[in-house]
Amino acid sequence: MKKLLFAVFCSLFAVSAVYAAPNLTDTVSVEQTADTAFAAKTAAMNSARRQIWGNVVSRYADANMVSTLSANLTDSDVLNMVGSTSIANEKTSATSYAADVTATLDRDALAKWLRDNNVPNYLSAADDSGARTQVFFDVAGGLRAWVSLNQSLRSAGVMDDANMKLASIWGRNVSATINTGQKGAFAASLRNLGWNVSEQNGILRVKK
Repeated sequence: MKKLLFAVFCSLFAVSAVYAAPNLTDTVSVEQTADTAFAAKTAAMNSARRQIWGNVVSRYADANMVSTLSANLTDSDVLNMVGSTSIANEKTSATSYAADVTATLDRDALAKWLRDNNVPNYLSAADDSGARTQVFFDVAGGLRAWVSLNQSLRSAGVMDDANMKLASIWGRNVSATINTGQKGAFAASLRNLGWNVSEQNGILRVKK
């Protein structure tokens, strides 16, 4: 039985070998005033990088959890996760600074932060080839309950259409993605199986 469960567990982690690179880039507009132009630009750039960091990370992890943890990040912490930055439409004065800032996060640095802070995410399984919806499962019964749920969904005929891809497992917390077009049918099947499903900011949360 242990060997069977291990084989099933491994198969759940098996995903398509080729994925498009995750989109770690975003652009924001910032405007800041301060006593000096240098101080205004420094504050504006710190604000821009922090906004971009939050926008990007929320694509691949729980936005609420990310928002809570980001309160402890210093500007230096955020900067260390930025791989590149570009500026457009820059406007300066003696006491103000405004610009459109584009930044791309460093994937390795971001992945390390997510691991270090135990943030469920699907960065490693990101697939930008089609619209995907993030799903967070709270599976109190552990691996056996997760395997049983997968078998039930497959029997209900929704697994192939939903194309669920497992991203990560941390204890009872499981994150995955599904085809967005099948979100309604997927949620309905889960409810029929006795699971509670809620949606917040486009993310499905599933628990008993």
